[in-house]
Formats: sequence, structure tokens, C-alpha cells
Amino acid sequence: MSQPPSGSHRPVMSAVAEMSELIELLEVVWERGRDTVSEPPVSSAQARVLFLVDGSEMNLRELGRLLEAAPPSVTRLCDRLQAVGFLERHPGPDDRREVLVHLTPAGRA
Repeated sequence: MSQPPSGSHRPVMSAVAEMSELIELLEVVWERGRDTVSEPPVSSAQARVLFLVDGSEMNLRELGRLLEAAPPSVTRLCDRLQAVGFLERHPGPDDRREVLVHLTPAGRA
């Protein structure tokens, strides 16, 4: 086997130095970016509700089944989404005890 020329370590050391500098710059950008980003408008559970209800109207019982969640939890999720204007609830056409949910235009956006 032949030995690499003695000057071949220089490009490797240069690449390592450049990568270190790049990593430092990325860390600075990351930290500055975290300060400028606001909190998401909805939690992950609320986003899941929006995804499930998007494009269709469903009752709370079906939503709870899809979420695998207890009725009080589904009600609280819908309360919060309705409070911010993303979801609307109204009684079912055949049974007023049934509660139907659908997204508002803001919820779709």
C-alpha cells in the first residue's frame, strides 16, 4: 500500500474547521429563530380534531370513537376549539340530544 502524501491532511482539517464554523452558525440561527416563533394556535390534540372533522360533519360520539377518548375530554377539546372560532356545534336534525360538529372557515384555514 502506498502512503498518502504528507500534505493530504490539510484539506481534511480545512473541511473540519469549516464544518465546525457552519455548526456554530446554525446554532446561532436556531436560537434566534426560537425567540421569533410564537406558540402554535392549537395543541396537537386539537389539531387532530380539526383533521378528523375537516370536510365532514360528525357527532361527538363518532369523534370520541375516532379519538379513542372519553366524552368529557372530547367536549373540552370542542369547547376550546369553539372558543377560538375554529369549530361550531349544533343539535342533530333527528335527535336534539345529538351534537354535531363542523369546522368554520377559520378552522379550515
